[in-house]
Amino acid sequence: MSPKGALIELCSGKGYYLGVSDKLNAAIELHDSVVAEISHLDRTVEIALRPAYVHQSAGQPGIDDGIGLVQNVIIAVAEGSVTGDVGELPVKILDGDFEVGHQAFHNMLALPCDVAGSVTLTLFLSPDNRKLVILGKRMIIRLDGQASYVEEFRRRQ
Repeated sequence: MSPKGALIELCSGKGYYLGVSDKLNAAIELHDSVVAEISHLDRTVEIALRPAYVHQSAGQPGIDDGIGLVQNVIIAVAEGSVTGDVGELPVKILDGDFEVGHQAFHNMLALPCDVAGSVTLTLFLSPDNRKLVILGKRMIIRLDGQASYVEEFRRRQ
């Protein structure tokens, strides 16, 4: 199984709540998303992506043909901590990685996502590629508002 396929399986990746189709897989592409806000609520770190760029596909999001959407999301990391230079917000994400346990996934977060265990979300932020690391014990991604259609996505041949 490919890493993205494993991520979809790990995070129960049926994208049932984006309003486009309950039959498609969905994943956030970190690269085209924007960090609007980072807050601490009790022992939870919340990262607001406004917007997040979301791929939906009958196959693997970001690989197989599908559509691109923008959707505001909140990434909640329980027992979370943030290290690195946040800088001025909002800021575009240049790249990122997500690790849960011993599995690592590059640039994609499957939707819906509720994973428990040791989680690490590493974001590289523009314009200077500064590194932000969020550590915690559980990660939940919540949608905020409605998704908007952006484009068709075609797999490169």
